[in-house]
Amino acid sequence: MNYVGGAEDLDVATAFNLMGASSGPKTIALDQDHPMSHPRMYDNADPILVRLRTLCLALPESTEVEAWGRPTFRAGKIFVTYGAGVDWPAGMIFKPDPEELLALQNDDRFFIPPYFPTWLCLDLADDPDWDEVGELIDSSYRQVALRRMIRALDAASDGV
Repeated sequence: MNYVGGAEDLDVATAFNLMGASSGPKTIALDQDHPMSHPRMYDNADPILVRLRTLCLALPESTEVEAWGRPTFRAGKIFVTYGAGVDWPAGMIFKPDPEELLALQNDDRFFIPPYFPTWLCLDLADDPDWDEVGELIDSSYRQVALRRMIRALDAASDGV
């Protein structure tokens, strides 16, 4: 089931159905027929977003929710946001692994994005290494996902 509307418009039954039993990723998006507090700041056809979306929604029980006019990818909680303001429209904001934080902070490609003081951003417009992007997404996902989601991810990567 796809939902078009603001998160504030969700009633309990709709929210339950979106999070419910059917398999596959769910998308919650806003459109021009529904009021929103932030204008849409991205293009669904953006090839960088398409590639990022493919990586994020491949993870167990992941969803895409538009928030602040940007796509966010969630496993219950946000693990990736696409776009870091007008200066980095192709920025991938992610929750860094605490063990990798210092190394990433010392890498000039990463910066602390506005409004996410404990997260980092990588500008995907700078021709990133997509294997590394996948690893950063995986690490961020693992920090917010439930144990059952992580078990499903591990089982899938083990070929089970």
